[in-house]
Amino acid sequence: MTRLSHTLVSVLLTAITIAPPIAPARSQPQISKAYEQAFDAWVAQYRPTTAVAAVRRDGETIFLKGHNTDPRAPSLIGSMSKPITGACIATLIRDGKLTFTTPLRDALADFFRRHGAPADRRLESVTIEQLLTHRSGLAGNDENDPMQEMWRRRGVQGLAHIASPEPLLVEHFKHPLAHAPGTHSSYSNTGFVVLSAVIEEATGKPYETYCREAVFAPLGITSARLHPDWRQFSGARGWIVAPADYLAFLDVFDPKHPFLGDRVKAWIAAGETRWDKDYRGQFEGLGIVTAILPDGWRVLHSGILNFHGKGSKGQPIEAVIHSHAYREPNGFSAFHAMTPAEEGSPALGELDAALHRVHDKLPKR
Repeated sequence: MTRLSHTLVSVLLTAITIAPPIAPARSQPQISKAYEQAFDAWVAQYRPTTAVAAVRRDGETIFLKGHNTDPRAPSLIGSMSKPITGACIATLIRDGKLTFTTPLRDALADFFRRHGAPADRRLESVTIEQLLTHRSGLAGNDENDPMQEMWRRRGVQGLAHIASPEPLLVEHFKHPLAHAPGTHSSYSNTGFVVLSAVIEEATGKPYETYCREAVFAPLGITSARLHPDWRQFSGARGWIVAPADYLAFLDVFDPKHPFLGDRVKAWIAAGETRWDKDYRGQFEGLGIVTAILPDGWRVLHSGILNFHGKGSKGQPIEAVIHSHAYREPNGFSAFHAMTPAEEGSPALGELDAALHRVHDKLPKR
């Protein structure tokens, strides 16, 4: 998630804060038609190459439509992959295989035995908690993180389909940390590549395999997988998933949902003041922006990708998407994604605003 995505999150957070709940007074077909009209008007105004929108309420998809794309097919989600990695890590903590304070010297002990100690030995003290909350000291996306160039180079070389995080981290760990662990917040894609490696070491399984087995299978979700051409993005930004299924996945961030377990939910609930006892507001939680509200948790994340390269057989490939999704405490959730993915474009935020205008007009219950 780039600086643009953080701005989009703030804009959309303001919009969804004032949105009243959908009332049962209108039938689902009427509600769906109202959303459809708003979506179609937005498409006519912005003329995206592709777009998809989904809305979920009370465990049911109440609106789903695509423009030049099948809305039921898996969509690239970019950095919205991070909550998936967070949920995978949560299963290991829930099941007693890791803790939030486990340092990398333990979580990646086998990795360091195979490849040697990192150039910056402070990395060994970085904890799972610090990686999840972007406080590991790794260079952030806005701090010339070498990972971005490594991904682009491997895409040009036809290596983007290789899923293992090991070759990326062997190279990346030759670079020093940008900050002392735990002292600075800097949004980092690399931190979630590291967490992908942690999952592989803790389970003895490929990252994708474990996440599909431990997270998606129990939720009955079958569409989620790493993009076959861009598996190198792994837990940072590599997943594709059907929009309605992604919204079903976000239900695990309901504090009443049993999936994450009490230990993990208690950690999330304490996140607002974890780094500053006087802070009040949204914070980085389990790989997702979180706000603790009186009636539950609001979670949201965005993503943007604009990569081009060649596949394993030399064919042109691309990873292009601008995406956003959120879930409200009352169970209302929405997913939006579009191409092209242009830095600074207001289009995706306007789509969310257009759908919220529909939401705002529905009578309160």
